[in-house]
Amino acid sequence: MSEETKKPAEEQTKKAEYISEKAMAEILKGIRQRLPVKEYANKKFSPEQMKQIRLGMKSGISYQLYAAPYISPSAMKQWRKMLEKGVGDKDIIDYLAQDGRSYDAEQIKQIRMGMKDKLDVKLFANPDYSAEQMKQIRLGVKNDIDYEVYANGNFTAEQMQKIRLEMLIAKIIDFIKEKFTQLYQSMKAYANLYMTKLPVEPEEDMSPEDVKDAQLFTLMKRAYDKMNDNYEDFEEMSFDEKVDSIMKEFERVNENERTHTVAKSNELIPEGTEKLEERCFSDRKNISDVVIPGSIREIPYMAFASSSVKTAVIEPGVESISSCAFAATDLESISIPNTVKHIGEQAFAMTDITSIEIPASVKAIGYLAFNGCRNLKEVTMSKGTIFDKDTFPEGVNIRYRENEQEQSEPEEEEGFEPEI
Repeated sequence: MSEETKKPAEEQTKKAEYISEKAMAEILKGIRQRLPVKEYANKKFSPEQMKQIRLGMKSGISYQLYAAPYISPSAMKQWRKMLEKGVGDKDIIDYLAQDGRSYDAEQIKQIRMGMKDKLDVKLFANPDYSAEQMKQIRLGVKNDIDYEVYANGNFTAEQMQKIRLEMLIAKIIDFIKEKFTQLYQSMKAYANLYMTKLPVEPEEDMSPEDVKDAQLFTLMKRAYDKMNDNYEDFEEMSFDEKVDSIMKEFERVNENERTHTVAKSNELIPEGTEKLEERCFSDRKNISDVVIPGSIREIPYMAFASSSVKTAVIEPGVESISSCAFAATDLESISIPNTVKHIGEQAFAMTDITSIEIPASVKAIGYLAFNGCRNLKEVTMSKGTIFDKDTFPEGVNIRYRENEQEQSEPEEEEGFEPEI
């Protein structure tokens, strides 16, 4: 090859070694912004890296904290954002870079978000984890759950998420149970009685109560998923914010259920139900008639209080009507079977009952049981039933049965002490 032929090729190679037009643009922008461009005006940085250095200088950040030729522009961007927001310093960056560790942009984003929440990033900043795995550990640390269960390198990011959510939902339920007892009981009643679309496959070691707990867990899980779909940053909320959002959503749904969905009497409490929670139907405005199956031994405290129930049929088998069970309802008529032994305090207080027949099986009626029943005119009962002088309102005609035969009582199982 002649010297003339070689010359253009050499000039072309030399020309390719010069700064590119994009790099020149970053240098010129830095000059106009009065930045020390000599720090990055060389070929060891790509134009995209130069941009991240220039933007950091503009914010007053030393590029030496986050920029190096071997760090990708996207990673440099995440480090720069972290430093700009004041959530990182040289010590933590030195720690993250020790032993030649290298993180991609998405991993650095998780570190930055952890620093923003003032978390100990050393708990999840590991380049051996994917960004999604780091996220699951970070969220576990943020919501104070036992993240070490899944942060051991044995689980995929998807598996880690499932474990984290199960632990978080269990913690939410326990928190509501401890701090908001009435709401917890209402949630459990809602799950046990209305959420027919919450099938739970009973296992051999599951008691009926375990099944109810499983239904509540499924209800809470669905509520969590719904909130996560509706709010873009729901996962990033604090634990208290999550609990508050879920409680408000449940109260909204429950209020809608109470006021707009008409409950059928024979479907309100499924046949075979063995236990009701306290206040399970309190304040509900969609109940007119109710049938309480005999499989339930005790109608609990305030079970229907302040609801719109007008007619109640209690089937044989029920043994106790607890305090305030039907208090302040629209109750006009109730049928009490001869298996009931006790009627608790204020059980029917402030209702619209006009007359009532109390079977001989009832041995005692609690204080003020019918207090405030202005329409109550007549009570039919046994002479052997014990009650207080203030049990009924003044002026009520109490009619005792004559020549009444002693009625047989069902055998009482050991350990059952109904409330009076």
